Amino acid sequence: MDKNRLYIFTLLALGAIVFIFSYAGVYFYTEATIERLTEVQYQSSQREAKEVVRLLESQLKSGISKEETKLNLQSSIENTNTSIGFICMFNSTGMEICHPDPQKIGNQITEENSQVSGLEEEKSNTFLKLLKEQKEVGGIREFNQTANRSSEIIYLHPVEGTDWMVAAHSNLEVVEREMERIRNKFIIIFLIFSTLMVIVAFVIIRYIGSKYEKTIEDENDLLQTELIELNQRVKDFQREKVAEISGQNENTNYKNRILCYHKDELVPLETNDIAYVFLEDTVVYIKCLNNKKYHYQQTLDSFVKQTNPSLFFRVNRQTIISINAIHKIYKYGVNQLKVELKSDKEFSAIISKNKIAEFKQWIDC
Repeated sequence: MDKNRLYIFTLLALGAIVFIFSYAGVYFYTEATIERLTEVQYQSSQREAKEVVRLLESQLKSGISKEETKLNLQSSIENTNTSIGFICMFNSTGMEICHPDPQKIGNQITEENSQVSGLEEEKSNTFLKLLKEQKEVGGIREFNQTANRSSEIIYLHPVEGTDWMVAAHSNLEVVEREMERIRNKFIIIFLIFSTLMVIVAFVIIRYIGSKYEKTIEDENDLLQTELIELNQRVKDFQREKVAEISGQNENTNYKNRILCYHKDELVPLETNDIAYVFLEDTVVYIKCLNNKKYHYQQTLDSFVKQTNPSLFFRVNRQTIISINAIHKIYKYGVNQLKVELKSDKEFSAIISKNKIAEFKQWIDC
């Protein structure tokens, strides 16, 4: 894969991962915040209702009449802002007797008007039923579709000695709208920071990757230089080796000729004419520079002992190559060399990592 495409895919993958996790984090955080804020609003409505009830009860106990007490409450809440929350009062029949909007005083609550459900339980009751029961209770009040009103948090508290029920309202839609605004801000902030994180991470990865690539390129250049030197040395020393080996053979016990078989014919081969020796199906064969193939009746170990080590190199357990047959040496795979021979273009010898040092020493001796 092209390096630039790889970097682009890396950037896109990092961006996708950061975006997904950031968005999920923002979503769950805001959902938890909405729940917490709803609970806080509920507790606020509860405190507000109790404070109003305590004030009404103190007035009634001090001898103020019910009518005057009711008028005092109405005057204190009349024309107050109802967009966020407000206080009103009902009687046990469901009639609204105090409200910030005077025009709503006298409205009658019906069974179908609305349902109230607890914050932590799914059980719900009609709002009218709760008014009639005259019990302290709170929850989420949901209106029917014809009422054209949004849901609200409500807390009901009875006034002792009367059939009044003080109701503290909190507009749930306002809370949700505010949280939506906060959520959008969080998303924008997270997107900005996520983008910065992705860019910084990408730059770091790119920097580390370039350093690693430079190291690999330097190693490859060094190995390529060594290969060129090896090939040059092979060409420079091949003729000298032949003469040197011929002189050595005169003063040593190394054989100048190897006895082989070609079908039924017994053939003596000059060691300088041998390209490589190999084992195939437990049979040892000798391939010459003229590309002819002969059968050798002894083992590879025996061949190594009888011939000059400066002329032949054992690549592995199955193959021995001659210095005279080497055409080119290539870098191959990871830390390996590939030797191409003059006589047989289809044959190549692989020098393993463990043999490279010994091979270089043999070439350079």
